[in-house]
Amino acid sequence: MIISLYKYSMILLFLILSTLNANANSSIITTTTLLSTKNYYSNQKEIIEKSLTVKKETECLALGLYHEARGEPVVGQYAVGATILNRVRSTAYPNTICKVVFQNEHMRNRCQFSFACDGVSDRPRNKSSYVKMLRLAGHILTNGIAREAKFIGQAFHSEVSTMTHYHRYDVNPSWSRKLKQVSQLGAHVFFNSSRVTKRYAY
Repeated sequence: MIISLYKYSMILLFLILSTLNANANSSIITTTTLLSTKNYYSNQKEIIEKSLTVKKETECLALGLYHEARGEPVVGQYAVGATILNRVRSTAYPNTICKVVFQNEHMRNRCQFSFACDGVSDRPRNKSSYVKMLRLAGHILTNGIAREAKFIGQAFHSEVSTMTHYHRYDVNPSWSRKLKQVSQLGAHVFFNSSRVTKRYAY
């Protein structure tokens, strides 16, 4: 009877310890799973936020290309894109494409790119042209303007990092006389501002 009672006690103790151990393991698994899930969703959120940022920046570059250069030859479109990106590189300007393109948009006819403050909707009317500019913007941001410039020509490649300003060939803004002319591509004349290039962050 004593042996049977002893065996029963041992079996009962084993069952209790097993249950406690199972619960402990269950708690560990649950905590680990929760942490993994939290990290997973945190990573996913970061990826989504980055994707949305890239999407927005691409759209802003595409809008700039559409309004400023959609009728230009490819080299002229790349030059406009390079000017925008060179400004982003410089601490003399805002550090995102959207902020550069729409800088001073609230100041009527006094912004950096005239389409942004002319009082006319920025929404593209020519969908096919906008799609082309959207593809070009994505291509530029994926491969980099310097790499793309090599395929356009050595002369353009040597100039592309210096382009910080431009205007149409048929106007003569006062600021252009203070800058160094780089080249004329299509309907635009491109210039270099040493004040801007000296402040390149990368």
